[in-house]
Amino acid sequence: YHFVGPLALFKEGYIKITLPENRSLQSLLYIMLQVGNIMKLNHELQRTYKFPLIY
Repeated sequence: YHFVGPLALFKEGYIKITLPENRSLQSLLYIMLQVGNIMKLNHELQRTYKFPLIY
């Protein structure tokens, strides 16, 4: 399973979050962690470049 969200990142345009085979609570927590990291990165980019690079 691949979740391609509306998160455009630089040239490639997409960040893919891969879901492991067993869709368990641990997998869900992993995805939430990844999304959190992406949002934190977006915040850093906004602060540095004054406009959001990730949507």
